[in-house]
Amino acid sequence: MQEYLRRLLKDKARLRKWKRIMIALSCIVVVCTVYALSLPAQTLACDKEEHTHTAECYDENNELICKKEEHTHTDDCNKQEEVNEQEEVVKDEPEIQNKDEQVSQESEEEETTTTTTETTTETTKQPFDLSYHTENIESVKFVYKKTEIIDGKDKTTEYDVPTDGSILSYDTLDMTYKLFFKGISAKTLKECGGIIKYQLPNGFKIRKMIEGKTILSGGVVIGNMNVSTDGLVTITYNQQFLSRLQENETLTGSFEVDAQIDMNKIDSSTGKVTITTPKGDIILNYGLDYKEHYGNVSVVDKSWEKEATSDYIKYTITLKAGDDGCQNVYVVDQFTQGKDLVEYVDINLTENTLNPGKYNHQPYETRDNNSKAGTIYKTNAPSSDQTIPDAVTNITNPGSFVWKIAKMNPNEVRQLTYYVKLKDTTEDLYKIKKDVVN
Repeated sequence: MQEYLRRLLKDKARLRKWKRIMIALSCIVVVCTVYALSLPAQTLACDKEEHTHTAECYDENNELICKKEEHTHTDDCNKQEEVNEQEEVVKDEPEIQNKDEQVSQESEEEETTTTTTETTTETTKQPFDLSYHTENIESVKFVYKKTEIIDGKDKTTEYDVPTDGSILSYDTLDMTYKLFFKGISAKTLKECGGIIKYQLPNGFKIRKMIEGKTILSGGVVIGNMNVSTDGLVTITYNQQFLSRLQENETLTGSFEVDAQIDMNKIDSSTGKVTITTPKGDIILNYGLDYKEHYGNVSVVDKSWEKEATSDYIKYTITLKAGDDGCQNVYVVDQFTQGKDLVEYVDINLTENTLNPGKYNHQPYETRDNNSKAGTIYKTNAPSSDQTIPDAVTNITNPGSFVWKIAKMNPNEVRQLTYYVKLKDTTEDLYKIKKDVVN
């Protein structure tokens, strides 16, 4: 019994000893935790990447081509962030707020969002728009370019387009639009990514997109220009050129675009078109007959076939109008070789309206249902005095014929089919072989 009491007292003493040790260890943990939490948190505030320029960062001319900034982290790149005790207190506050406090808090959140959005918009790189910054446009000029062969070489001459109301007599509606700009801040240009844009005024047409046209300065390429089919001009300067510009410099220069006057914008009652530019309106006068003068036929084709069981040859002439259409189209047809061997079939001295479909061997016209029919008449062969011969009452066969079309719509396709007949093969003319060329 005494031995049992001795062991029991010994165990109780050991238990008290372990309790003291555990309490001491707990106090150490609490003290260390409180000390750690009281220390300010250190975070890296610098958002730059460490980088040191090497040989790969320079080109063969020893010019820096690397876009990264040279940087090494220092103590300044770290910042102290103290624990905001007040923020912890706010978190412990009741979530219930009165209506005035809620409205005030929502209003502050909305203002913060708006400011952030505006800041983001301002820092987004947008091209420098000359159509908006018209104060940087010095002048605008229209130029007509004519290429001629002189001494076996092509020579292009520029003519300033008159704007005094005189009728223009150029061969085409092609025109060069020249714009001269000034005073564009180099700093602003860099902030815009080195890009300038400009919208050509209404009245011009770009038939084919222009891509990657080089811009030179002193024989050195400093950028390129693109022009879309809707007339948007975009000039992009290269980084080497931009890097040489000091922020206090200003940029002065010019560009030109080869375009075409839109015939559909010409006033049919006056023959004039008004082009509105940032430097005022420019009026061009093409005359009342501009459709006859500038309308064009983009495709002219002729084919033939011999009927196997007869002495007839069928000819087909195909015309296609250009994008602007045309008016008063005349096609003159004649035989230049072997004309004594053939004769036109059912083409008369009197001007007749063409049928829309085949009937025997009469000439006929294939056309749109809403297009006005063309006419045809037989006449003398054309001459230097009359490239389009008038109708006559007496001719020497086979002569020629004139196919007359009053109007063709834009891109309209029209065909004329007619026949010629070979003369009697027993005639002496056939003893000498000849080519029949039409």
